[in-house]
Amino acid sequence: MRLFTALIALTVLGAGRRQFNSDHGRSPGVLGPPLASAAPAPASVQTIFQAPKDNAERNDQSRLAAKGKGKSNEQFHEAYHTYNEIEDYITQLVSIYPQFASVISLGTTWENRSILALQISLPSDDGDNEPGSSEEPPSWWRENLQALLHRLSFYRPADSGLKPGLMVVAGTHAREWVSTASSLYFADKVLSLAQEYQTGLPPAPVPPHISESRAAMRSRKSKAKSHDQKRRRGRIHRRKPQKPKHDHASLLTPMEAYYLLDAFTLTLVPLSNPDGYAYTWDKHKGNRLWKKNRQPASSGEETECIGIDVNRNWDYAFVPSSDPAARCSESFAGSEALEALETRALSNFLLDEGNNVKAFVDLHSYGQHVMYPFATSCQEALPDEEDLAEVALGSAKALRELHKSSFTTGRICDLLFSSWSNSIDWSYAVAKIKWSFAVELRDVGTYGFLLPAQQIVPTGEELVSMLAYLLHFIEKVRSRKRSFDRSCADCEADRNYAYMHLYYMQKEN
Repeated sequence: MRLFTALIALTVLGAGRRQFNSDHGRSPGVLGPPLASAAPAPASVQTIFQAPKDNAERNDQSRLAAKGKGKSNEQFHEAYHTYNEIEDYITQLVSIYPQFASVISLGTTWENRSILALQISLPSDDGDNEPGSSEEPPSWWRENLQALLHRLSFYRPADSGLKPGLMVVAGTHAREWVSTASSLYFADKVLSLAQEYQTGLPPAPVPPHISESRAAMRSRKSKAKSHDQKRRRGRIHRRKPQKPKHDHASLLTPMEAYYLLDAFTLTLVPLSNPDGYAYTWDKHKGNRLWKKNRQPASSGEETECIGIDVNRNWDYAFVPSSDPAARCSESFAGSEALEALETRALSNFLLDEGNNVKAFVDLHSYGQHVMYPFATSCQEALPDEEDLAEVALGSAKALRELHKSSFTTGRICDLLFSSWSNSIDWSYAVAKIKWSFAVELRDVGTYGFLLPAQQIVPTGEELVSMLAYLLHFIEKVRSRKRSFDRSCADCEADRNYAYMHLYYMQKEN
């Protein structure tokens, strides 16, 4: 009977192995990675613009080295890029990952540039986008895995049918190039991992004892039995489980990325101030350290100074300036709230109930802070401070474990200075977005706004780690709330959630 069972097991394993190899372009008997022809490289993005003189020479060299040659997505993140190159790259991402990504325009700037937003999500109730739904039938082990994963309540959309949204805004201040570059890295990473999971999982490992001889099998079982007897007698203590070591190369696993897109709609605005960003690249008339947009003030006395600070023009605690000289300040808030076209476009999107934005992150540099409201005054009550502080501390811990970078956490008014009419205070108080954060990326002042291009990838990796932690925490809170609202018929799903939650807790610790 045992021999018959072993033969059946060998037959099933062999069939599953052959099926997976045929699905993913492998030769029979090969358990390694897929053949290169099975996953063609993405289309190239051509570099056609030379960096300004005051930009790092290495950034200039890396961009020129790729000129005329096809560039992979990894090479793209090795340098800073112009507005036109970023626009082309966003279009390229949509063409490579049409099942996940789409691009929309939130509005138009004063100089007639589009404020592009990259939306990343898994379409709801679309069976064609489920893992394993390719033309070839999935292998037996994958079917079982999918049956388990789809019973989890951890990564599922809200019961209302409308996915919660995360909006990430970068490039609000034109000179903060790394915020734009790291947001593009985050988009590329999530999309590539989600597609990797959708197209196929690695083959299930064959248990080592399947192919061993009968004598070796008896010896192994005898040793295991002897070890178990000694442990029961107290001569061998149970070994404590080891904490899994964090792998810098896998900040987010393919399965995690896929089910994050199943649970959330991510809206990334890499350039929320396109005119100002383009001005920092103008090597004839521009200024690398320009901060504001390029929109003239709509009222008041005439002045040569133009531009409004996009992050000081929100309709919360707005303080208009009557001093004409204030218009020359790099933090000029404008003559009236929402006067800046960029601020108005972002606020319209956040207030639209159809977008269901539940989390808002505004990326800046530099200083290495993870901050939450309020910036106007620390005397204002913050009902959700406990949750916001927990997320900020958890994010800082994840960042420290990744590249040993130290991030401070707290209210904006405590860590920086009091400021009025900024995006985070507005999103929390007016748009009622509980999970509102401002993040100051690298570094702490060594390079400041002129961060070398070599630090784009590690900064992007830190952003991936932080946003993954934020989304996981939000979904954990949402799932906990749903568990109180459901009948005991869903208790099994809650138990499944507990297993997934344990996995994440081990990963965080």
